[in-house]
This record gives sequence, structure tokens and C-alpha cells, in this order.
Amino acid sequence: MRRALSAALILIAQGAAPALAEEADTAEETALAEIEACTLEDVGYETPETLWDCYSGAFSACMVEADTSYRKMSGCYRLETRRIETLIERQITRLKIERRKNYRSLDPTRQIDSFGTLLDADQAAWESFRQSEVAFIRLSFNNLEADASAMILTRKRYLRLRMMGFYYRLPEGLP
Repeated sequence: MRRALSAALILIAQGAAPALAEEADTAEETALAEIEACTLEDVGYETPETLWDCYSGAFSACMVEADTSYRKMSGCYRLETRRIETLIERQITRLKIERRKNYRSLDPTRQIDSFGTLLDADQAAWESFRQSEVAFIRLSFNNLEADASAMILTRKRYLRLRMMGFYYRLPEGLP
């Protein structure tokens, strides 16, 4: 009887797992779209330092649920930071694609894409800076402050990349 019940539970869990994963992916894409939509509305009219209201609804809900638990709040900051990092990767891809198209339209024989290389080096330097900054804050203050600072620094980086895209007049979607 136990084996039959265990087998039934396993089958139910296996059948539900893809549905739960799909629902989580949809929620994550919605959160990413909320952040992108907010920055799309404001980018070009404000400087990155003044766009503090661009965060996902999932982050707001997480912070309300966390109430006064530092550990839960810290987790909310880390999740939002990961979302913004995903958007940074997408924006870098957009910038590289658009610049490559522009270079080829000017000179079809051009083989070297120095912009992409420079952008990768810039991103690596920025990640190193963020890690050292967050490590210093973690030692000086606490984990919650460090996670909040990591999210703020990551958001600033994303908004600067969005501004770069605005100045290049990029389309807002990947091909």
C-alpha cells in the first residue's frame, strides 16, 4: 500500500513539475518585462541615478512578505539583483547586435568588432568593482546592506546600458 501511494505521489509530482516550472518561468519573464517597461518609459528623460522606481512587482511582494526578517529581505534583494543581471546580459547582446549591423552597413568587409570586445572588458571591470564594493560594505555593515547595495549598483549599471542603447537608437527587441 505504501509503495503504491509513494508511486502515485511521484507520478503526480513529475506531472506537476513541468507545469510549476513553466509557471515560474512566466512569472520571471513578467518581472523582467516590468523592469524593462519602466526603464523604457523613463530612459532618455532622466539620468540613471534618478530612476530608482524601476523594480519588479515580484520584488515589492517579496519585501511585503519578508516584513521585518533581514534574512528574507536579503533574499529579495538577491533575487531582484539576478533579474537585473539578466536584463544587463540582454542589453549587452542588443548593443553588440546593433553595432555589428551598423558597422557592416558602413563597411561590409570589416571583420573586427572592437566595440563588442570593449563592452565585454567594461562589463568584467564593472563586475569586479561591484564585488569589491559589496565585500567592503559586507565587512563594514551587514549582509542586508551589502545585498541592497549590490542591487542598487546593478540597477545603475543596467540603466546606463539602457541609456547607451537610447543614444544609439536601438530597437527594443532581440531579433
